[in-house]
Order: sequence, then C-alpha cells, then structure tokens
Amino acid sequence: MPPAPKAAALRLEESHLALPGVVVESVVSRHYPFGSVGAHLLGYLSQPSPETFKTLKEYGVKPKDLVGRAGLEGELDVYLRGEPGGSLIEVEARGRQVGLIGRKDPVPGQTVTLTVDAELEALIAQRFGQQAGAAVVLNPQTGELLAMVSVPSFDPGVFATQDQVAIRRLLADPKAPLMNRAAAGTYLPGSIVKPITAMTALQHRIVSPQTPIMCEGFLLIGNRRFHCWNRDGHGALTMREALMWSCNVYFMELGRRLGLDRLRAGFQQAGFGRKTGWHFEEDAGHLPSARTLHEGEVALLAMGQGEILITPLQGAVMASAIANGGRLLEPWAVRTVGDYAMRAPSPPAAGLGWPAEPLAVVREGMLAVVNDAHGTGIRARSERVPIAGKTGTAQTHVPGKAHGWFIGFCPAHDPAAAMAIVAEYGGSGGELPAMIGRAVCEYLASDTAPPRNL
Repeated sequence: MPPAPKAAALRLEESHLALPGVVVESVVSRHYPFGSVGAHLLGYLSQPSPETFKTLKEYGVKPKDLVGRAGLEGELDVYLRGEPGGSLIEVEARGRQVGLIGRKDPVPGQTVTLTVDAELEALIAQRFGQQAGAAVVLNPQTGELLAMVSVPSFDPGVFATQDQVAIRRLLADPKAPLMNRAAAGTYLPGSIVKPITAMTALQHRIVSPQTPIMCEGFLLIGNRRFHCWNRDGHGALTMREALMWSCNVYFMELGRRLGLDRLRAGFQQAGFGRKTGWHFEEDAGHLPSARTLHEGEVALLAMGQGEILITPLQGAVMASAIANGGRLLEPWAVRTVGDYAMRAPSPPAAGLGWPAEPLAVVREGMLAVVNDAHGTGIRARSERVPIAGKTGTAQTHVPGKAHGWFIGFCPAHDPAAAMAIVAEYGGSGGELPAMIGRAVCEYLASDTAPPRNL
C-alpha cells in the first residue's frame, strides 16, 4: 500500500478519537530525485537482514528501519542515517494526551557530496537507450569519477518503499539490472588494449614507431591462419597507421615478438588482472597465469582476445594513464561527508615509468583513430573538442555477437576527461560507443551551467 499524503495523515491523526482502529504510523523512506540515474553507484535501502541486525541494533536500529544495503548507501550508512528522535507522552484511557514526560530531538544524517555529474550520467544513459552496457568517465589528473553508468538500471526507490512486486521483478530479470556492469562486469576488451601492446613493444625496443610490418590479411602461425579484420590486408604499416586502422596482424606480430611474459607484464602494468582500488563492488578481471601459452594464443592476447577480461572501470583507468603521462590512478567519488573532506583534490598516483617519446607515439595514433578520415573511431570526431581514442570490437562466444568498445580522452592535448564505454554484444566499437564518447566530450566542453552533482 502506498503511503498516505502528509495532509491526509494529519487529518486522520486529528480525528483518531472518532476513528477507532485507525492508526497513523510514520515510516522512514528515501526520495531519489534523479530516479534510476546513478542507481548502481548510490545503492539502495532496505530492512536489515537478521545477520546484520545483530550488529546494527547496538546503534539504535530497529527491525523495520531502512539501512543502506549496497553502494554508497551501504558504505556511508552510518553517516547518512542520523539518529531518530521522539517524545514520551502521557495519555489517559481514551488516548488523549495529558502531559509530556520527555523528548529527544532527531539528529539528521550528514550531507554527502560526490564528484559525479548527474547530468552527464543521464546523458550517457539516454544515449545507450535499450542497449546493455556500461561507461566510466574519470578526471585523468585526479582520479575523480565523473560518471559511472550501467545499463539496464533500476529505480532504488522501490527498495525504500519496499515494493515487493517491483523488487521480485528486478531480481528475476534475466538482463540483471541490479548488476553494476561498470565495475563488476568483465568483458573481452578487443582492440582497446592495442595501445598498451604498442607501448610495451616500444619500451622493450621490439620495434620503432616507423618499423614497417606487413599485413597481407592474415598471420600464419604454424599451420594456422589468424585473420585480420581486413581480409584484403593493410599492406606495410607504421605504428601510427596500425593504431589508426586497428590492424590485427600488426599487433599479433608485436605479441609474437614480445612473448607472453613481457606482454603480460605490460598489461599488468596498465592495471589489468587486479582491482583498481575502487571502494565498492569490483571485479579484478582476468589475465593468463604465468604458464606457457601457444604462440597463437599470445598473438590473440596482444589484440585483446583469448585469455583476458577487463572491466569498464579498468578500461577508464588505462585510458587515464595514457592521458596523464603514465600515472595509474585510483578512482574515487566521495568528495565530502559533512564538513570532512574525504579525499585530497590531487590524490597521489603511481608512476608507470612510460617514456615520453613512446607515449607520444601512442597518443598520436589514438588521435588519428578519431580524426583521420580512415580511422576506425571517426564517429567520435568532434568539431567542438579534439578527441583521442581507440575502438574495439571483441568477438565473443555468442556467434555474430561482439562487444563494442571505445576508450578515449579529451581535449586530446590537455585531457580533462578519460573514458571507457562498452556496448554489451552491441557490435562495432566504432558505432554507438564512439558516438557516446563524442557526446561525453562535447558535453564537458560546453559552456553550460556547472555540473549538478549527485
């Protein structure tokens, strides 16, 4: 049953003597003005489980109180909940109040401010439409989270109102709307790892930026052909051209020359195979163990196929490192709790030791991906802000279904935002993910009002 409006509840309370059996009971609820926007980050409220209640009751929580059960609601519940107040009133036999014995004023919960831009969150969710996927946007200089979107989403208000029908529907939904795909969803990355393969090859001097590698449309390893996406071949390519065209043969050849140990170490250095330091639910993804892979498996790994899984959050951290000169950031979202600043404006970051010249080559290639007429990310090109990026189309176990990726940063020469966007079984990364990347950069470059933070 939905709650009664405040005016109706007051009228009932005033007439309670004439309405025997009618009781007005106040309940705690939570209003989410942005609806499903930011729901996975914010989390939700519900009554405490029997296990958690054993601990929470020591802090004044009652069995039917609402407590944070996920996301920021769960992590910051002790700050957000506050303390209930009340009055101890003496009444006579008919229920009339005859005296006030005692009173305790309520203590409101503390105000929490986030780094997240609600308008940007809404924009990204709207661009996804019905397409499942996720997006993470970071400030590459500080690690501040600007947006974390997971689609499909859910209305956290149904948990606050204890709408059991809606909750059961969410739990049974095969599309898993309660799962935060941005931090806990793992995907084959495809070609978005090619900048790291390139950086690793340059670090180990396997090739120079101008070393030509021939693409005839396939790479022969043993008696097996590993095909490029362009079956006709790209011809002889430099590194910039290989990034721009996203040539599979070029990067498979780099993987062969690097070998598993050096390639795996390069991916680990970029943050793959371990958690980013995000303070909430997060998956570490997957990298192959130190065991030996076949030469063909290493070649596939170099272009983001085979034994590798990453999260969109890891993808955004990787893009941030390319954007900021080689610092692996720890993403964060809580700016203040009450008057207390939860994180310094410029958190320390670990330097990866990427040499400036190889990094410049990779960034130049990513600029060409978006801005050259032949680049695979041309749909991310903007007349309003220069964008650098890399597309990826990762083949999956589902025939004909690929994950589409876009990573990037903008403005390209002075990055203020870095991102990773994945369309789950959504086809080419040069389509929807690239267009969402452009929308993100143009929004952040616009001369509109300051962001509305969640």
